[in-house]
Amino acid sequence: MAQITYGLLGSKPTTLRTLIFRRLKLHVLALGIGENSSILGLLFAPSFSTSLVTVLAPSYGLTIGIRMVLFFRNGAPVLSMTQASLSTQRSRMPSYNPNSNVDDRVCWLPSSNGTYSVSSALASLRTPHPIVPWFKLVWFPQNIPRMSFILWVAIRGRLSTRDCIHKYDPMAVTTCVLCNSHLESHAHLIFECLFSRAIWTQLMNICGSPWNGLCWNAFIDWASTHWRGNSPAIVANKLCLGVAVYHIWREQNCRIFEGTQKTSSVVAHSIIDTIRCRLSSFNLKKHHIIALNWNVNSS
Repeated sequence: MAQITYGLLGSKPTTLRTLIFRRLKLHVLALGIGENSSILGLLFAPSFSTSLVTVLAPSYGLTIGIRMVLFFRNGAPVLSMTQASLSTQRSRMPSYNPNSNVDDRVCWLPSSNGTYSVSSALASLRTPHPIVPWFKLVWFPQNIPRMSFILWVAIRGRLSTRDCIHKYDPMAVTTCVLCNSHLESHAHLIFECLFSRAIWTQLMNICGSPWNGLCWNAFIDWASTHWRGNSPAIVANKLCLGVAVYHIWREQNCRIFEGTQKTSSVVAHSIIDTIRCRLSSFNLKKHHIIALNWNVNSS
């Protein structure tokens, strides 16, 4: 492997540990010289024939004022630091000469085993939050991903409804495109609009759950509590929620961007067909009521 020169640059007294993470912010090269070592390698002069790096044992927490570049060759400094205390500080540190018999390897620090993975990269970037109570209402093994995604966005209140657009464009129309009579918000578009309510009434009758008249947020809280588990009846209810929100939002988009529109009964029929196709992939031999309600062949 080609020899590379490493060194340190700086102008203020600081700890090497701080310099590693605050100024350079790079992942380091593990040279097989001890698991408890922190290694800082800053490429400075490739033509300078040396292959060793400046090493710091974090447990020492040494503070030194860095005034010039420091190089090592076979453990001996080629250029010394201006501080007289450097030799004293170096004498306190154990010898960490790279082992030429051990291959260099690149370690991915966010991962416990040093191997890169998408999950470890995501974990290092995202801020952890507690799991929301409606998590399994949206994400469950039998879901339809693209429809669950729209449901997730809707529950978070992130759909581009007209009341949201009005905050950025005061001249934008705010009337619901489905009923043309009320302010279009998440709660109104999905649940309170006469168009949407006609769809939900028909779907709830098939699910065997009467329309409870709750508002959107209250219904999500109620469903998160009552629709638990993976029984065919619960799965059908969860599918009904996600598919219905998806098709209602799709109808709103079609009316705005395509200039087409469907009646509530046609949209409800599309929702029922989508749920029926998904339930057809399940074994419903022991669940004849579910198969009968959704007109699924259980044989």
